[in-house]
Amino acid sequence: MAVTPHSARPAGVQCGFQVQVRQGCMQQLLGRVSAAVPIHACLPCRPFAAGSIVPRAATGTGSNSSSSDSNNSSRKGPLDFGSPLRRCTDSLLVLNGLMFLLQWASKDALMLWGAKVNSLVAAGQWWRLLTSSFLHTSAFHLLINSHALATIGPHAELLAGRQRFMAVYFTSAVVGTTASYLLTPSPSVGASAALFGLGASLGMFYWRHRDSMGRRSEAMLQQLGLTLAINMAYSLASRRIDNWGHIGGLIGGAVVSWLLGPRLVRAANGRTLDQPPLSVMAYKARVFDNYKPLT
Repeated sequence: MAVTPHSARPAGVQCGFQVQVRQGCMQQLLGRVSAAVPIHACLPCRPFAAGSIVPRAATGTGSNSSSSDSNNSSRKGPLDFGSPLRRCTDSLLVLNGLMFLLQWASKDALMLWGAKVNSLVAAGQWWRLLTSSFLHTSAFHLLINSHALATIGPHAELLAGRQRFMAVYFTSAVVGTTASYLLTPSPSVGASAALFGLGASLGMFYWRHRDSMGRRSEAMLQQLGLTLAINMAYSLASRRIDNWGHIGGLIGGAVVSWLLGPRLVRAANGRTLDQPPLSVMAYKARVFDNYKPLT
């Protein structure tokens, strides 16, 4: 599905892959990733699901465990909209929506101010390397990207934590747009680079813990790989798609995730530690005090 740029937009504005593909196909692909293996079964240790990282109120444990079934059914799950565990994901969803409303209210003046336009970036308007990732060409473009973010974002945020999640998202956005600036002459907008980065961060997590997670890791890597392959196939089939932005976001997300983690290892004393190459955002050791291996 091609999107015809509004007359006020920079000519030839490129969009992410999600604008081109049929909505039903994208929903099916993203559903495979999130539903292939339940999130609580994919984690290499219990603390994420048992309350060491997940607040007791979100997991139904602790003093509220004796509440009535009706109260339990109304409590939000760890991946439901509004849950504290996906606060960054929800904030980005709201921010993207607000930006689109401002685009509409400004009659696309915001698009002209923030889109990636190479000549303007070269003239010193470097903010466009980031702002273009929060702009969209149409409501459909926003809807599809928002669906992708709502599908993979909570998963990535739950595994990595808020700080690392935001580091991956923003770095992937900037790296993707920079790759587009260096290698693609056409203007572009959209959150696709950041979304590819989040997908890469999930892939890095499951690849890094493949020995401890076994089949669970293999299942998730297969689903992520299939989704990536189909995304790239569609991207390469259209000249309007910013392929270098996608590739840059993918590389940026993978590198940041490799550097910042999580990288969970078993210490000599039996404790589980988070030891990525750069430990500035690593989980503290006490997070894993209640560690129990998955069976």
